[in-house]
Amino acid sequence: MEKSPAYATNPYAPQLLQVWNPNAQVVMMVRNPTDRAYSMFCMYLHHYPDVMSVVWTGAQSYFVKHQKSGVVRMVTDGFEKYPVIPPGRGGAVYSIKGSKDGSTSSEEWEYISYPPSPQDFHAFVQHAIRHENRQKHLFVSARDRRLLYGGLYSTYIQHWVQFVPPENLLVIFYEEFFGNKNNNRTAIDSMNHLQDWWGLPYKFDYTRIATESNGRYDIPDSLATRVNNAFSHLHSPPMLPETRQLLNDYYCRTNRELSQMLNRALPSSYHVC
Repeated sequence: MEKSPAYATNPYAPQLLQVWNPNAQVVMMVRNPTDRAYSMFCMYLHHYPDVMSVVWTGAQSYFVKHQKSGVVRMVTDGFEKYPVIPPGRGGAVYSIKGSKDGSTSSEEWEYISYPPSPQDFHAFVQHAIRHENRQKHLFVSARDRRLLYGGLYSTYIQHWVQFVPPENLLVIFYEEFFGNKNNNRTAIDSMNHLQDWWGLPYKFDYTRIATESNGRYDIPDSLATRVNNAFSHLHSPPMLPETRQLLNDYYCRTNRELSQMLNRALPSSYHVC
């Protein structure tokens, strides 16, 4: 078993996988692309809560904000980098030289740290959509491109449908997999179904790690605490309504195409046009 979202968007990965192992079983979990984009933004800010954390870890991907215009960019998205020791105003082991056309300098950009600002995310989305090139993204798996392009599911899942036999490809929805966040019964049922689909000779009974009371299932406090600590970036300020509308409009066409490709309705939170 191997997992990675990094090459899911690569159009050559499905064909290479079939050459390497034609019997490979592929599970792809997709999430409301609008929520997914904000979650990825928050995740990167949570990884590097301050300038020094970026310096010490040698981060390759982080967000910066232009002090005058308010434009938010992900480093490597149109920037040139060169190694230096001081973190600089950009706040990383690499100093930002500015845009390639020379319209901005490194001194005009500042590092964005945790907690996330919904306004900064809106600025990033506005700029990214305005300057994006979807055709170019077909051949890019870089993190700075994946933040938005990763939610255009039909654009790259079509390659997996083409090369992976339908009995070996399972696309599941995050919202349906986990179901009610206040009751883990749905997640337990989903894991049992996944084990059946895999055809595992020995299956783990997930009810063994949960306690049941009047039809409600809870995971142990110790495990819940570890999960909450690991994913504390999920407790972020809500996305701005105008950002959600912008992303819903951006993803609505590929959401419709995904529904048609899978021949099934999408969860109600997905915007389809």
